[in-house]
Amino acid sequence: MNVVIVDDEPLAIDILVRKLGKIQNIVVVQTFTDARHALQAIPNLTVDLAFLDMEMPGISGVELAKQLQKQCAQLEFIFVTAFQQYAVEAFHLHALHYLLKPINQEDLQEALRRMPAIAETSKDAHLPMAYCFGAFHCIDQTGKRLHWSSVKTEELFSILLLYEKEGVEKWRLSEWLWSEATPDKAIQNVYTTVSRLKKTLQQHQFTCKISNMNGIYSLDRGNMNCDYAQYRQMKPRLLKQELDVNAVKDAEQCLLLLHNNLMDGRDYPWAREKAYQLAMEQEMLLQRLLEYYERIESPKSNDILRKINALYEDA
Repeated sequence: MNVVIVDDEPLAIDILVRKLGKIQNIVVVQTFTDARHALQAIPNLTVDLAFLDMEMPGISGVELAKQLQKQCAQLEFIFVTAFQQYAVEAFHLHALHYLLKPINQEDLQEALRRMPAIAETSKDAHLPMAYCFGAFHCIDQTGKRLHWSSVKTEELFSILLLYEKEGVEKWRLSEWLWSEATPDKAIQNVYTTVSRLKKTLQQHQFTCKISNMNGIYSLDRGNMNCDYAQYRQMKPRLLKQELDVNAVKDAEQCLLLLHNNLMDGRDYPWAREKAYQLAMEQEMLLQRLLEYYERIESPKSNDILRKINALYEDA
């Protein structure tokens, strides 16, 4: 996969180049410290992904992405920033992900796993995928990102994914999505948006099925994978019992997912309860891993302890 880097700080570019050098099948085609030069050059390069610093003199990373999208329809973007508040802008531009400086190697690899060219080399890559941790987005079986007909259609699907097991009453959907509308209008909006969602899924050949039984909407994902569903499947045995050597890999995989915020960049009030629950589970998993590594006297226990302390510092 060919990538370019645009950042007005040469040191930041050097650090990112070194980190990318540790990942297979990544080729840094060119780097730029001048956004205007990058805007002229990138359309003439064979490139799949651009890392863009969000704050640059002359042209910001956001503006650069807007201009490049007009010329390079297939180019994906990962924004790099020192400021959390820019996440919302990144996702409005359908960025693949965003990374906070200083960039962590694990965060970088997780961001790249969202790239279709990388995803195709992983297990079940031929299946559609929904990503709920980090920036919410879906890819179809060809690796193309799904573009929604409306923001409400996207939000409705994200609700059905997170509440896949329980289902959601139509009145609750109407309150969550259209709290300012009259009850009758809100319910009508539910029916209309469900219809649009079904059409969108069919167009992308997803086999998801949305059912309505006694006023409760539920989702059968069909052939679609989902990182939140994967986490939900792994977590019960990891939280209820002492970890053994066979469970440690799954626990670390869960923590890798939990390192990203749920629906990051989307301030959905209905998702806050889920996010709070995940934060508690993250702490419990770290405690389980700490107990395991201390039991086998592994130096990894120091890393886990630092992560636990960081949680309390951020609280």
